[in-house]
Amino acid sequence: MSCLPQLVYQKDGHEIEYFDKYKALQLSWYGHVTSETYMHVLDEMLRLGIQYQTENWLIDARDVDFMELGERNWTRNYFRNEVLKCPLKKVARLASGNFENETYISSFISSVLNGMNLPYKFCYLPDANSAFEWFSEDDCTSKED
Repeated sequence: MSCLPQLVYQKDGHEIEYFDKYKALQLSWYGHVTSETYMHVLDEMLRLGIQYQTENWLIDARDVDFMELGERNWTRNYFRNEVLKCPLKKVARLASGNFENETYISSFISSVLNGMNLPYKFCYLPDANSAFEWFSEDDCTSKED
């Protein structure tokens, strides 16, 4: 298994890299993320998640100036239904420096995930190393019903 990432998608400064060792995709956002871009890139993330059968996603928003979320219903459906098409177990987010925007996004993420019994966990983490450490936890845990 390789520790080095493989660039699998790139457009307008947004990149998705695949990490075989962690069964992970890392999405790095850049600049101003429009609603259209948000939905398109997340669709690419899902397509790649299915292709590579990834269990972990790292969403890095540290280089975002401002992020518009996709349509609320689209985003709810995406994170409640569509992502279940791949074996996703953990989603880590690295926050942007835009406190106001990040507060809105955090509130929205909570509203999407709250009360849902989804097969994946979500966590804000301070950096990529922390995310990869989190991804590595519980690798040998047996499934429980």
